[in-house]
Order: sequence, then C-alpha cells, then structure tokens
Amino acid sequence: MATFSAIQTRVATELIDSSTAVTALVPTWVNASILWLQAQHNFQVMQAETVYTTASTPALGTSQTHVIGQIPADWKCKRGIPYYARYIGNVQQMEWFAEREYAYRRWGIADYNQVGPPCELLVGEPENAQFPPTGGSPSNNLTGLNIECWPFPDGSSDWADGNYRIHVPYFRYLTQLSAPTDANWFTLDGPQAEFVVRYAVYFGFLANEDETRANAHKAIAVGAQYDGAHAQSLGGFARMTIDMDKGIMAMPARHLAMRRDVYAARDQRRQ
Repeated sequence: MATFSAIQTRVATELIDSSTAVTALVPTWVNASILWLQAQHNFQVMQAETVYTTASTPALGTSQTHVIGQIPADWKCKRGIPYYARYIGNVQQMEWFAEREYAYRRWGIADYNQVGPPCELLVGEPENAQFPPTGGSPSNNLTGLNIECWPFPDGSSDWADGNYRIHVPYFRYLTQLSAPTDANWFTLDGPQAEFVVRYAVYFGFLANEDETRANAHKAIAVGAQYDGAHAQSLGGFARMTIDMDKGIMAMPARHLAMRRDVYAARDQRRQ
C-alpha cells in the first residue's frame, strides 16, 4: 500500500522542470484527484450508513418536529432504501420524498394528531425558515441539512423507550489525506493509485503551463477519448479502477442475486 507521502514523491518526481511553487501544490492535487474520481462513481469504499432515533413522543396533539437529525458531514448522496429496525430483529422499509411538496401532499403540514410509524424521509433545503439547517439558514455549503421523518412518530415502537431506530444508507466522501502515513483504498497499489498519480501530474503540468506533457498524462489517467461529460467515454486508469470496483461485490454463480430492497419486495413495505 502506498502512503500519502509515497504518492506525493512519485508525483513530484514526474513533474520535471517544475518550480518549487508548483511542486508545493502536490498534496492538494493528490487529494483533488481522489475527490474527482469519487465524484464520477460511487465506489464500494464510499458506502456508509447512519442511524437516527426518533424523539420521545409527547402527548397526542402536542407540538412535535419532523426533524430527526442532520446529514453526516461526509455525505455525498442517498444509497438504497431507508428502513427502521425493530427490537425483535426484523426491519420495515421506508421511502424518500423527492421534494417537500410531496410530503405536504401526503401528510398534514402541522397536524400533530397525525402520528404513526415512520414511512417517509426528506432531506431538507439549504434555505428554509421553518426548518433551518444546523448553523442557520441558508446553508450555502450544503452542510447540516435536516433529515425529516413523516408522519410524526407515535412512540409505539417495540424498543423499550418507544422510539424508532431509522437506518439511512448513503455514499460518503472519504476524508482527505493529510499526514504522511495516511492511506486509503485509492492509494493501494493498482490502477487506482496509478490514476491518482497521473491525474495529479496532469494538474501539475497544467499549472506549469506545459500542455503537451499535461495532455499526455491526462490521456493515461482518463483515456484519450474522454470528452469530459459522458461516463461512457471515460478510459485509462480511471475506467480500470471503476470496472475493478464493480467486480468487487459481484456474486459468483449459484448465489442469490443482489437487490436494493431490505429483505422484502417494494410492495410489501406497508404490511
């Protein structure tokens, strides 16, 4: 496994005829390369899950909030279907609202008598005076966005406190490399590390205004035919890394097919 320091050394070695000011930016370009690749594809290493617990339910008709927490700081996007887990061991599937409008179509906006088991979740807006993100509204950097649960919880789960444990699968961005010994899946020896090196070198030669060398390394990293917009045109070490990742969780013959749902068909979630 290559460390952050080892990757930087390789990049700096490739950046021939570069000034000290250019090579000083190598750590930034290494992290930017890893981030760029994460933006193109949801890798297995980016899978994560967080759990929210609904607040204790007051007396029926008493004011409540739909907010059960905020998105994690490393949030990239939703992954699969949310669900809540029962104490006895099984789960109940939920759904996502695409927009607040759909929540208001289905449930009363502030009807505190409208309680029940959690059915749908909503990611709140960066600016909303009624349900402001953590730290205030607007959240121009998209952090602290609320996770809202509909309808209001009824406090009737089979857990001792009556609250529901809601599991939210999501894809995360990996923490950026910082210390010399830091490492992650993208620094492993293989096409992923080769991509990081080549794309960081590409950034370096661009900063050095050496477009000929920059384009040569870019072609190795993302393929000569990559048009910058369509994933189908992506090649080079980037394509090799994505294809390798897709095969990590592929099931051999005579195994059950993978599925997104949680132990049950979509049409069984309310039974």
